[in-house]
Parts: sequence; C-alpha cells; structure tokens
Amino acid sequence: MAGVEGRTQLLIRLADALEKKPEFFGRDGRPGRMVDYLLSHPSTQASSMPIVALPTLWNVLMNGLAPIWPPSRTAINGISLGDAWPCSSMPQTSSPTNTFSPFPSSGQSPTAAWESILPFHKLTQWLCYSLMQPMQSLLRIHFAGVELLTGLPEYRNGGLFVDTGVLTLKPDDAERGLQNYADYCRRTGVKGVEVAPMFEPSDDVIVEWRGVTVGLLDKLLIEVNKSLRNDLGGNELTLAQLLEAGSWKGGREIAEVSRPNTKEPPILIDSDGTVF
Repeated sequence: MAGVEGRTQLLIRLADALEKKPEFFGRDGRPGRMVDYLLSHPSTQASSMPIVALPTLWNVLMNGLAPIWPPSRTAINGISLGDAWPCSSMPQTSSPTNTFSPFPSSGQSPTAAWESILPFHKLTQWLCYSLMQPMQSLLRIHFAGVELLTGLPEYRNGGLFVDTGVLTLKPDDAERGLQNYADYCRRTGVKGVEVAPMFEPSDDVIVEWRGVTVGLLDKLLIEVNKSLRNDLGGNELTLAQLLEAGSWKGGREIAEVSRPNTKEPPILIDSDGTVF
C-alpha cells in the first residue's frame, strides 16, 4: 500500500495529539469528546437544534491535531502549517522578472511570510466534512458557515480536469515529470505499465494544480446546479455532495478508462501518504 509508513506515523502522532489537548478531547484523550467541547462552546447557539459555528470545529481540528503533521512541512515562526505549500506564482519577497505571477506589481515587496503560501489542508477538510455528517444526522447539530470549506484539492478531483482536457501540463513540465517517473521506477524497481508525469507534493506543478482545482470545483458546482435545476425541484447540490457523487467519483471512473491497468491519476505524486 502506497504511503503506509507515513500513515502509520500519522496515527502514532494522533494518539499523542489527543493526550496533549484535554480541552478538546477530554482527560481520557477520546476524539468523541470534541462534541462536548462544541456543544458547550460560548459561540454555540442553543435552540431546537444546536447551532455550531464552523470555525469552532475547524479550530479543534487545526489546533488540536496540529502535532500530527510531519515537522518537515512548511512552517512559519517554528509552527508547522501542515498541508500548505509555497508557490512561485504567488507574491514573492523578491521574484525573478521572468516568473509569471497573477498578481499586479504594487512596487512594494510583500513582507508577510504567508503571502507566498497556498493553504489546502485537504485531509483536515475531508475530516471536517466527514465529522459534520454524523453530527448533523444523529445529533441534529446545524453548522453555520459551511461555505467556508473549499473543494478538496486531491488527485481524483484534479485528475478529472486533466483527463477531460480542461488542464494540461506545460511541455517542459510534462517532460520533467516523465523523467521523474523514470527515475522513480529505477529507484524503487517499479515497472511502469502506464507512464505518467510524477512530481513531489512541494513541486510548483502540484501546488498550482491543486490551487486551480479548488477554483474549478466552485465553477463546476455552479454549472452542475444550472444543468440540474429542473431535476432538483428548486434545491441545489452542496459542494460536499458534488465532491462525493460527482467530481471525485468521476475522476476515479475516467482514470479507470484512461489507465485501466493501474487506475492511477494522470499526474502522479510521490507522496508519503500524509497529504493524499
């Protein structure tokens, strides 16, 4: 199983994180204690159904589980940011003149360290989506501010846009990715049945791909709801519903057709299992 070692270490660190945050997980370090924290939080509104602000749950997951992420990740002031990555297309303190940036120059170099970083927190967001569902259906908790969550920037959703031709790699990057894959096969002894470009998670190609995927998922949701307007009877699909039944499922199925032997995405990521 790809990434099994990284995921094992993540589970070990999870146990430590639960013990270190009794305010979220209780003195016995049980994940379910977060429900007690949410319901008793000053921002939670008590009514016929409890109304919990999404940032309250997000704070539990981001701060309570911060120690589980590898310390080698992007950090600011010594604090690991988890699934957040620098990208040369973002504003830089000093950017080469030949580097493309979508941001107009203001004549002043940014000084904040976070300005060059794209935050994704894909696994934390996925966990957030997954935790909300049982709390909504079983505990009748309403979460206010769900629209603050983004689409999940991972290889199935992103692969959908590559396999359908919405996104394509620049020729130089495609060549470099294929060379990376050849080097990976030689290093690991893997036989490349179906060849695809490969990059590390920190590579600009992957960071840009994931960032664009977030934006395209928002646009896709609008178009899907337009197309299904008559079938939905005045209702609309949520982003979570689109992800589960649409883009993720579609990305997996088109990968099976495009690469039937491996069912891999069109762009491979040399990951340790703690990002995807």
